[in-house]
Amino acid sequence: MSNTNNIDNLGKQLEKGNLVVYTVADLSKLLNTTPQTVRRYINEGKIKGRKVGRQWLIDEEAVKEFLRG
Repeated sequence: MSNTNNIDNLGKQLEKGNLVVYTVADLSKLLNTTPQTVRRYINEGKIKGRKVGRQWLIDEEAVKEFLRG
């Protein structure tokens, strides 16, 4: 299975129309880092996320912004 397929098949990714939302676990796999690092990026404001209950959710646009630098 190619890396692109792995990204496309992330288990907890939520798609509703054009809305794509990642969990911390999904994003850590996508960025090849740890969930702790993703949470640190959110807390430092490097990635914009929203906490829903006990879980952080990050939309696709916030990920693209982060990757653009």
